[in-house]
Amino acid sequence: MKVSEYHAQGRGGKGLTGMKTHDDDAVEHIIYTNTHDWLNVFTNKGRVYKLKAYNIIEGTRISKGIPLINMLQMQPDEVIQAICPIKESELETSCFLFITKQGIVKRTSVDLFKNIRTTGIIAINLNEGDELFSVLVTNGDDEIILGASNGKAIRFKESDMRNISRTAIGVRGIKLSEGEEVVGAGIVKSEDDEVLVLSEKGFGKRSKVSEYRSQGRGGLGVKTINITSKNGKLVCLKIVHDDEDIIATTNKGMVIRTHVKDISRTGRATQGVIIMRLNDKQTISTIAIVPYEEEIEEVEAPAEQTEQVVSEETVKE
Repeated sequence: MKVSEYHAQGRGGKGLTGMKTHDDDAVEHIIYTNTHDWLNVFTNKGRVYKLKAYNIIEGTRISKGIPLINMLQMQPDEVIQAICPIKESELETSCFLFITKQGIVKRTSVDLFKNIRTTGIIAINLNEGDELFSVLVTNGDDEIILGASNGKAIRFKESDMRNISRTAIGVRGIKLSEGEEVVGAGIVKSEDDEVLVLSEKGFGKRSKVSEYRSQGRGGLGVKTINITSKNGKLVCLKIVHDDEDIIATTNKGMVIRTHVKDISRTGRATQGVIIMRLNDKQTISTIAIVPYEEEIEEVEAPAEQTEQVVSEETVKE
């Protein structure tokens, strides 16, 4: 659907319905793309499928969409974990960076994914009990930041890894304890970048990426948000800028669009502020970064027009 389906709202609002969902369904991802981009669809089992963006039917904000399994020959036990738009010009110059829930990372050239069968191919082999969390498109020399559910984040150089084959497992990106998992990942392009984090109960904040010192891959990381019973565990981490908006989505399909510049900038060890007020049993599932949009203000009818309407209704009575 068009990005214009969502107008910007003030921070702390209840949001709009992002899409209609069934009772046993939930929104997991919002992807910003163009119609002629290739969409590389990665599943939790480490397989990848491919289709053109324009093959997905354009809908409205409240339409349900169609099952993606009707367009891809996915295996019965697979769940989509990441969708990466790729332009033809990026095939030979970009890399896919794979991140698993257990903190394993792997870098592979995009060029190895030019020929993908309709039944999909293996993108990464996984350790027992692990699943693919996300896939980033990098240039080979970026810095990476990973966020975990325990409220910690780690920043390291992509060059700490070498390009390896599609079927390789990868190396450790962040050290996690039992019950913890990776919940966010981003590419650091500049010290002016900011890290946006969001907790499951709708609290969020942004911090300067310079507060996260670059360290060796595979460490414990540093605190990125103070986790309490009030704000809940960390569920999202993204790299953002002032000239962008975020679209936050709940597990029940409610969506709010907010200017990044309206979200408080605080230190790493703080709790954050309310980004979205949630109803009972709702939690934040994901956030997407989209271009900035001016807020739409509601214009009140002129006093003369209001009086005329009242007079006409009085006459009818």
